[in-house]
Amino acid sequence: MVSWRANAQSCNYYTQSCSNAAYQYLNTSASGFASLVGGDPNNCTSGYGVYGAVASSNTSPAVYGYSANTTTQGVAVEGEVDGAGNGVAAINDSSGYGLYAWSGSGTAVDAVAYSSCTAPATCYGVNASSPGTAINAHGTTGAGVISQGAVGVQGTGNLYYGVSGFANDSFPGVYGQGSDDGVDGYGLTQNGVYGTTDATDTNYSGVLGVADNVTGVYGYSSNNGAGVVGRSVNMDGVQGYSASASNSGVYANNSNNGYGIYATAGSGYAGYFTGQVYVSGYLWKSGGGFLIDHPLDPANRYLYHSFVESPEMKNVYDGVATLDANGEAVVAMPDYFQAENAEYRYQLTPIGRFAPVYVADEISNNQFKIAGGAPGQRISWQVTGVRVDSYAKGHPFVAEVDKAAGERGKYLHPQEVAGLVPSAGTQIRWMEPPKAWSPPPRRTAVRFGVCQ
Repeated sequence: MVSWRANAQSCNYYTQSCSNAAYQYLNTSASGFASLVGGDPNNCTSGYGVYGAVASSNTSPAVYGYSANTTTQGVAVEGEVDGAGNGVAAINDSSGYGLYAWSGSGTAVDAVAYSSCTAPATCYGVNASSPGTAINAHGTTGAGVISQGAVGVQGTGNLYYGVSGFANDSFPGVYGQGSDDGVDGYGLTQNGVYGTTDATDTNYSGVLGVADNVTGVYGYSSNNGAGVVGRSVNMDGVQGYSASASNSGVYANNSNNGYGIYATAGSGYAGYFTGQVYVSGYLWKSGGGFLIDHPLDPANRYLYHSFVESPEMKNVYDGVATLDANGEAVVAMPDYFQAENAEYRYQLTPIGRFAPVYVADEISNNQFKIAGGAPGQRISWQVTGVRVDSYAKGHPFVAEVDKAAGERGKYLHPQEVAGLVPSAGTQIRWMEPPKAWSPPPRRTAVRFGVCQ
């Protein structure tokens, strides 16, 4: 048996039993509301538990729930099912919302899928689908949506965002927390997760990932897209920062034959380093040198010097020796010299006057002997050696090699070598420049509801 109780305001309604546990109809002129209580689920096997409808010109809610309970257990509307159905199902066939909830300071919607669910990944607290906005939740001082579960929030967008979150106050646009993924965003044709901010403080970001022991932000692409793309008009496209003493601000790895880091630039530097740079392995370059402030005019000029190149892995040692009373000198080399070098070459130059100086004893016990000069004469000497340390032996240097089959007829520098315009057909290791990219239009958040 269904019972009802109307409030003091004038209201036209009628009820019917069992096909619907309670059916309330508010006519066009009615302005009040009725409270419905009761209903026997064991006797009503079809129809709605509660069904509310209003005429097209009536702006009052079809169903309105109110609780005056001031404790955290007060619930205005609660729906529960024992089987696989929905606790609350909200459908809108037009352009409005399937479910519209507003809260001044508390929680607008609190939906729970109990842990007794046999397949947690398919048991949702809220499951919303719409060609427009599936869920629009807004909290004045509280959160618009709070979800905890195997997946905190899962958003799938066929044409637009999987999840779009916006906050005008000092709170996150989207905040997800879960025992598995806090936020999982997936977009079929556009962004899975898209973050933007109007902040002018450079300490803030469109997307911020924070983690104590794992990765703050992780980007992955299983096909042709980039794992992570960073783009900025006036600042850095991507910034990496680490306070660790043993890890990196930015770490790049390629497990195949591509590049760990590939950088290009227009008229600026493709890479700019402040501090020491270490390369484990060969450093290949087409040219090189140093650049310093000019020592004679450091305020206005630069000084460039080119590197010295060689077809061998060569070390150079030099100095000035003073001959003894016999016109001889023993030159001591570093104690690691013979462990590091082989195939020694010598140059001797007398200073001040001619002398028939020569190498009397070649290098042995990390030293060599000069003879043939005048007592007290100074001799400029230079010794070179070819590296024989363990790294050099494990990575022998080959000066001349044939190009691979796929590189023949192409050039590292086609314009300089063959007078060709660099293109995918003429340049070795050509990488197509990134296509023009622009962010999708930003969605505007609108505050709904006024709490008087």
